Amino acid sequence: MRVVSIKVLKTERLVICFFKNLDSPWPGPTHPIRVTHPLLFTNGTRRTPAKPPQPFPDFNQRTSMLMLQFTPLLFAALLLAAHFLRVGNLVAVALSLALLALLTVRRPWAATVLQLGLVVGTLEWARTAFVLIQARREMGEPFLRLGAILGGVAVATALCLFVFRWRRVRQHFRLGPAGPGSS
Repeated sequence: MRVVSIKVLKTERLVICFFKNLDSPWPGPTHPIRVTHPLLFTNGTRRTPAKPPQPFPDFNQRTSMLMLQFTPLLFAALLLAAHFLRVGNLVAVALSLALLALLTVRRPWAATVLQLGLVVGTLEWARTAFVLIQARREMGEPFLRLGAILGGVAVATALCLFVFRWRRVRQHFRLGPAGPGSS
């Protein structure tokens, strides 16, 4: 079977070849064959396909995972700000909310300030639990549930310090490598 290519039309995403079988006993018209090939240009060169435009170019899986790992820090800072707002200490509210802004700073000193803020927050929750338990004891009211709740909040705030041992968080703040056993 001898095939002679008569005409080849090439576009960016489609190649159409018209050919005629010369061994055929009848002289028929040319027969088109479509070949879809997204990487073939009109001059026969290859290229990589263009990436579709992304609505948020910096938002990828790494960023979304990092945001998920920052969630405990977010909740700890917001809960601490709400506590200070209830007491009426607006300076401490502003400082607690400033901790959230430090999540966007990619420097080691920002991680240190965040860790100090979490330590101070843990001590504040422990101090608040101690003061409120003493007040409830003096009034003869039940205090165990209060101590359990505020103690749990203090422990949860302290556990937020372990976020800084995660590899992606350490990379975000440009900290050195974590010790063995860190993820």
